[in-house]
Amino acid sequence: MMLLLAASSPMFAQVNCYSGSRSQGLALMKSGQYETAIDVFKGAMLCPDKPADNDLQARISECQRKIRERTEAHQKRKAEQAQRLEENERRREAELASIGYMEIRGLEFANSVNGKFQGEPGDPLFESSTRNIHPVLSYRGLAHGSKTVELGIRFIAPDGTLVGGTATPEGYSYKYTATVDPQGGRLNIIGWGNNDQCIFQPGVHTCEIWCNGNKLTSGTFTIYEDAFANYGGVFYVTGLTLANTTFDNEMLSGYGATLFSDDLRYLKARLRYSSDRSRKVDLSVKIMKPDGTDISDTDSYFINAGTGLELPLTGWGAKRMSIFSPGTYQYEIWFEGRKLYTQTFYVVESDWRVSMNRVMLDRSAEVYPEDNSKYRGGFSDSGDIWNRNGLGVYSWPDGSFYWGEWADGVCEGDGLYIAAATYTLSHCPGCTFYVGSYVNNSRSGWGACYDMDGNLVYEGNFSADYPTGSFPSAGQSNKRFQILKVDGGYYVGETLDGRMHGKGIFISDSGDAWYGNWAGGSRQGEGLDLRRYSDQY
Repeated sequence: MMLLLAASSPMFAQVNCYSGSRSQGLALMKSGQYETAIDVFKGAMLCPDKPADNDLQARISECQRKIRERTEAHQKRKAEQAQRLEENERRREAELASIGYMEIRGLEFANSVNGKFQGEPGDPLFESSTRNIHPVLSYRGLAHGSKTVELGIRFIAPDGTLVGGTATPEGYSYKYTATVDPQGGRLNIIGWGNNDQCIFQPGVHTCEIWCNGNKLTSGTFTIYEDAFANYGGVFYVTGLTLANTTFDNEMLSGYGATLFSDDLRYLKARLRYSSDRSRKVDLSVKIMKPDGTDISDTDSYFINAGTGLELPLTGWGAKRMSIFSPGTYQYEIWFEGRKLYTQTFYVVESDWRVSMNRVMLDRSAEVYPEDNSKYRGGFSDSGDIWNRNGLGVYSWPDGSFYWGEWADGVCEGDGLYIAAATYTLSHCPGCTFYVGSYVNNSRSGWGACYDMDGNLVYEGNFSADYPTGSFPSAGQSNKRFQILKVDGGYYVGETLDGRMHGKGIFISDSGDAWYGNWAGGSRQGEGLDLRRYSDQY
């Protein structure tokens, strides 16, 4: 527009008006500023030194064609993005529906007569008094609203047969329609049995909970005979409770508390039993892991004669990391080749990890089908290139995360890496968190790594994922990596003297997230601001 004003001024007759204006228009075309280039070319048409055989109209037409092509390409990208959002929405819905919109955190069994519980879930079940078995689920909701789901329940007898009746649905003992609360809680599934007599034979029974063709969880319950001698005359096992302790037996969470993978050090068990005599016995403990492998050991214990006694058992774990990934486990007690007792227990993700995973369930996330990894954040938008650029967050199926800067699809710049619960950083033993510089997906430049308790292990230079200084090195005691429960959500990141300071992430209870720099407990400057795309999830 400045050029148009010049063309109508007393300088109208300047000799270089046409060539200067045309050159400026061509430069604007080259930089993609087609609308401004059109204005300049139109101004050049008023120049007194304009040749008769000029190409100004052709240039204007070319700019108009470029604008149309750019508009069509933009509309195409918008349509593709809308299609991706719809596909992601369907994928998220299917993913959540397949697991009943819940994360299972416990399964217990209760006995009822005429609809009334006889005792509490988890109490011993005896053949003489057991009538109806009620599965009781503890869960955390994964949807943003209430959901109705149909659950299929399978009771499998000790001999491997399915327990059912004449009216049972194919493949199940019965089905139950449940309402899943987004806040989670306990779900009392209707019971199965007979009010007049026990239909469950003595021994270890299995209960499986299914939804949409997927097994959500399974657990076992034991129906005891009232005859004491039938259990070998050694133990009458009535249950066990589990706790999380340190290697030195310092209690981290009490017996019966929820077990979180991120801070589970040593799994300690306390057995409840009765015995007909005092003696020393060799007991074998086998812990069946979710992947089908097991942890097993045999130790000698002294048991006392009496009823309702307790016996602490040897624990399993590691000092510097958790060896227990989230999932369903079986705890078995064996004596002289005979399984005396089995109990299901659960190791679950920490609440802050569940909230972080929920951020990635938003339908605006890009999902990579080859491994179900996810990304939310900036993309490049030039031509046919659609690459991760700018600030973004990437999650891997194993539970690890990268929050930070990207360039041409790789981690490049400052970032924050969170390892999966049972993993540590490569070449940094015992470290779970890294905050610092990345070059081409590798830790390079200045950075700091922290152990699973948030203690600073090393701060200094890295090259190709290796610390170049002495590792470990004495860290600042007042500088840590912490997970803080704050008003409205969680803070996951660096702290100084207990206050949010450094790189960190705030995840709100509503599913929003913000990543960036913090100082003195407050956000600093620009960051990655993620809002839920819709209220559907």
